[in-house]
Amino acid sequence: MKIRINKSSGMTLIEVLIAVTITSIMMLAMFSTYTMVNKSHKQVTNRAKISQSSRDIVGFISRDIRMAGYKYLKSPLTGTENVLSIQITGGSGFTNQTTDTCDSIKIMYDSRELTNEADNPDLGIIAPHKYKRFLISYKCSQYNAESGFTIMKQVQHWDNVSQEWAVDVAEGSYNFEEIQDYIQDMVFVAYDINGNVLSTVDSSNIKNLRTVETSLVVKSTNELFKKANRSKITIKKDRTINVTSDGHLREIITVSTNTRNIL
Repeated sequence: MKIRINKSSGMTLIEVLIAVTITSIMMLAMFSTYTMVNKSHKQVTNRAKISQSSRDIVGFISRDIRMAGYKYLKSPLTGTENVLSIQITGGSGFTNQTTDTCDSIKIMYDSRELTNEADNPDLGIIAPHKYKRFLISYKCSQYNAESGFTIMKQVQHWDNVSQEWAVDVAEGSYNFEEIQDYIQDMVFVAYDINGNVLSTVDSSNIKNLRTVETSLVVKSTNELFKKANRSKITIKKDRTINVTSDGHLREIITVSTNTRNIL
């Protein structure tokens, strides 16, 4: 009786090495592709986040600027006749120093709410409304090397009895609160009725003010780019930001707001 033996040949060492090499190349290619896609996704996500947050902040500021100078004819509040509806204070800009400052702005306008109280002009009440006058301030905190500036907001109300600006939560006013960090600069540029830049806004030209341009530079919380081959960015008032020293993503948002209530 003959016994048949099945011969099964295995892979040679060269074939194994070729298979391992091809597999390694494919894995490396897949990893490189994943890394590139992941990095691109992070950049897009971070750009979307800082773009949305910066647009929200600029939206808040624009809304207040648009209300600047609004007053009710029946308002019994007095004592703010010499207070400008918009006050802009220029900053030094960004130079990566702890003494850096961004621009700041103060905006004044009226508001009112329904009340059941009887007339009391000292408290701003002319039934059925209670009139209020607010002074909204936006400024930046001291510069921090890691997080940059932090935008802060304060709301004060006019106390018609003491004839001064005051803070009282019950009246809708509050002290400075942080509303956005990782800010590189905040710039306000005022334009007159002819589109010319107003270097300063004062009592002599406030009635010619027609537009305030708000520029905000926001940077990402994490570095997303290589530090090499980067230069600087320039914003309004010829303020520059050197970006060669880090890999942070930066977004510049600029919005022009019409001061429709300043006549």
